[in-house]
Formats: sequence, C-alpha cells, structure tokens
Amino acid sequence: MVAKLWRSGVVMAAVLLCATVAVAQNRVVNGADQEVVIQLRRLNLEEMTVARLAQAEGTNPKVTAFASNMLKAHTAADSQLVAYAERRNMNIPVVKEAPVAEASGALAMADLASAARGVEFDWVFARKAVSQHQGMIDAAEQARRLTNDPDLQKLLVSQLSTMWDHLSKAEALQASLPEPPARVVQLPGEPAGVSRTQTGADTPPPAAVINIGP
Repeated sequence: MVAKLWRSGVVMAAVLLCATVAVAQNRVVNGADQEVVIQLRRLNLEEMTVARLAQAEGTNPKVTAFASNMLKAHTAADSQLVAYAERRNMNIPVVKEAPVAEASGALAMADLASAARGVEFDWVFARKAVSQHQGMIDAAEQARRLTNDPDLQKLLVSQLSTMWDHLSKAEALQASLPEPPARVVQLPGEPAGVSRTQTGADTPPPAAVINIGP
C-alpha cells in the first residue's frame, strides 16, 4: 500500500512538473514573442492601410503599382505572422484584435489624409512608405535579436529580405517624383488676398496726386 501511494505521488509530481514547464513555456511564448507578433502585425496593417489609400487616390502609375505590390506583400507577411501565432498556441483573439485600432487610427494616416490629391499626395505617400519600411526593419531586427525561437527568427529573416527590397523601391520611387511646392500658409484672421504689411495706407488717393509739369 505504501509503495502504491509512493508511486502515485511520484506520478502526480511528474504531472505537476510537466504542467509547470508547459505553463512556463507558454508564458515565454505568449509574452515576448507574442508581443513581437502583435507589434509587427500593427506595422503590417499600417502599411496595408496606406497602400489601399494610395491605390485609390494615387495619380502617378508608379505610385499605384508600388502600392499594389506593397499591399500584396504585407498581406502575405501578416498571414505568416498569424499562422506562426496559431502554431505556438498564442492568444489568437489578442494577436488578431490588439493591433487593429492603432494601425487604422487617424493619427497613422494624418499626413496622407491632409495631402492634396495629385503631385503632393503621390510624394507624401512615397515619403511615408520610406519611413514606414525603415521603422519595420528596425523593429524586425530588434525582435530577431530578442527572440530565442528559431522558427520566429527564420520567419523574421525571410520578412526582412522583403522589407529591405521595399525600402529600396520606396526610396527610388520618392526620388523619381517631383517634390510638391511648399504650401502658402494663410495667417489666422487674414482673408485671402489681403496683406497685413501691404495695406495701401502709404499710397495716396488719385485726387491727392498733383501733376507738376515743366
């Protein structure tokens, strides 16, 4: 009986140990690595939102073509991140929902939303594509150094290759586009066509002009 109880205790201890290890591993995966997935998904979703807007509002064929390729590549990258999260049994609702609001918020689109359609919009989009890809590369490189999961490292290396390619193409696109002229800023309370400095006060009326002949 004692031996039987001892064996039961050993079995129970082994079960508890396995459960503890599993919980610890799950915490690691659903901690730093899950945060990596969420943040990279947020950046991907931002890129996809910007690309869709450029497809709809861009006027230069090079802009709309780049936006189309950008949307396709980042959609695929996002699907890879979600698939990785599912393989690692991460909190899928959190992985899928957490990045959405921030990525599609007004702040992320402020510069494009305020750009005038035409030359200005195309140039602002190209500039934004450059800065976004620079940010994504920095984030992915940092994540690659932080994670200990070979599967995630392999995925990040693969996606970094695409990010560098997009950055190069975005820089070339921006360089090929004419920079829009600077906007004229109208001072508050100053109606269009009215100047605070050239008021006309120093110009005498016609009746006050005396024509002095020879």
